[in-house]
Amino acid sequence: DAAGAGERAGDGAAQASASDSGAATDAIASFRRITGEAGTALGTRPTLRAVGRDARADPSPMVARATPSYARPSSMRPPPSSAPPTSPPTHLPAEATFEIDGDVGLIEARLALPEGASHLVVLAHPHPLYGGSMHDGVIVTLARELGARGAATARFQFRGVGRSEGRHDGGAGETRDLIRVAEAAMRLRPRARLSLAGYSFGAWIAARAASSLPIDRLVLVAPAAAMFDFTALPRAGLADEIGVVVGDRDVFCTVERARALAAHFGARLALLPGADHSLLTSRRSLGARVTPFLLGEADGVVTRDEANPELSPLR
Repeated sequence: DAAGAGERAGDGAAQASASDSGAATDAIASFRRITGEAGTALGTRPTLRAVGRDARADPSPMVARATPSYARPSSMRPPPSSAPPTSPPTHLPAEATFEIDGDVGLIEARLALPEGASHLVVLAHPHPLYGGSMHDGVIVTLARELGARGAATARFQFRGVGRSEGRHDGGAGETRDLIRVAEAAMRLRPRARLSLAGYSFGAWIAARAASSLPIDRLVLVAPAAAMFDFTALPRAGLADEIGVVVGDRDVFCTVERARALAAHFGARLALLPGADHSLLTSRRSLGARVTPFLLGEADGVVTRDEANPELSPLR
């Protein structure tokens, strides 16, 4: 797949489609108005409805917390290609296709919603202008690993990617996309603990959105710290636990930057030996480290930090 230092991106607007129409109907019935500090309306009649066999609109308006406008991307970002390579569509057996109403149109999403799931993880893909999408290999790997352990997952296209409507918005709109998807997924699995995991540009968006959602755990995978100022984000209130996972050959987030970022957030740090920004050769190792952390399992996988030869668990 076309991952890597060039970043990928996605787009989102949303409405839910699933062969499991019953689950969607139950979730819609339990829909609640969501409010927050300095609430900003994100559409008059957001809907969560099945694509295909069943489509029902939710009668209630949704209000979400306004997202602060943090630092803009720096000038270090290389110019995007006019036709960036993209990953081919990947369909995981447990997933259903959903469309969720965003503030500029529909957000295309794929949700896996096992009954009784105690954890729900929303996955944010790489930069849209560099070919990023929810089909990125890192995102698919995490969705597959989490699903194998019984977690509910939601991956989606940022605005302007795939069938998601709208245009790339430099981060602010994409943050609202993620919040919308998370709120829709929480309506489907209201008892599950919500966590976020973002890759590259998606890590920046996940970190921006975290303060507007009730987050249990947040994982920043290969955060593009050379392109986005993560240190402008608040230190507190993002999540109960934060993890940073970086390849030790990542030019967009060097080991030095990763350590500074982990220190800023008070986060756990895991280094993947020999891995660059694409994580192409380290995806199994990535899944093995990130999945236990996101699920809060006691047998967290260990990793070695060059600055600390002692083995320490990511969790």
